[in-house]
Amino acid sequence: MLTSVDIHLPAVYESALGKCDVPPRTLNTLFDQISSGFWSWEVVPGLKVISLNTNYGSDANWYLRIVNEDVAGQIQWLIDELQDAEDNNLRVWIICHHPDPTVEDFKQWLYITLKRYSGTIATLFYGHSHLDDFNVYYDSENNFRPILSGIVGAGVTGYRNDHAMNFGFQIVTTDGVRKGSTFGVLDFEARILNLTETQLTGTPIWQKEYSMRETYNLKSLFPEDYAELVTRMKANSTLTKLFYHYKYKSSLPFDSCDESCINSTIDGVQISI
Repeated sequence: MLTSVDIHLPAVYESALGKCDVPPRTLNTLFDQISSGFWSWEVVPGLKVISLNTNYGSDANWYLRIVNEDVAGQIQWLIDELQDAEDNNLRVWIICHHPDPTVEDFKQWLYITLKRYSGTIATLFYGHSHLDDFNVYYDSENNFRPILSGIVGAGVTGYRNDHAMNFGFQIVTTDGVRKGSTFGVLDFEARILNLTETQLTGTPIWQKEYSMRETYNLKSLFPEDYAELVTRMKANSTLTKLFYHYKYKSSLPFDSCDESCINSTIDGVQISI
């Protein structure tokens, strides 16, 4: 996935793709959009991966704050790709850098598209924040019904704003290649590298931090399961503090999340579309 600072990468693409067994259709998509950084690939039968360049939804680029257009035609391209998946009974993973776009036009167009094709999209995977997090998307026009979910994959970056943090990554288990597979996320396990211990001992040891379903007592990881967890977090501040502790990869004291933090943490995982 693209990082916050990568937006035009033709030389990197041409060098890397020459060494990979990439299908011709994906190569054509990549080189057609070589300066735009988005692509699709049916990686296994029944599953299409769509990679978005969400830098076009970041208001760090001031130009994007004022231009009212689908830059590089990415949203229309996404609609076409999702329609192709729907027509051919494919499931879709969407991978992208930013969990929540900050350019309002881009955000609105993206969320309308995600809602329309929520029955085709199995899950979304994000980076950017350096945190271990999730999002649950609710249909604003249908009784706030949970329709999509996405996970933010921790990250091996040792800071977040003014916080030093442990390194982290997730081992994700999904429904596999089989007839009728949902390709949805079944569970994931978080691993962390405690930087303080590593500096003291000189030996890096990756250790299990938690597993999503076991820790939060979830039957599965469908959008309604995440929504049920959010409901429990609203009623149980200790549970929200536990989530916040793991969100920061066990880098902050358990009681570091006060009432304001609890409210913003709960608000932060809910997205109305």
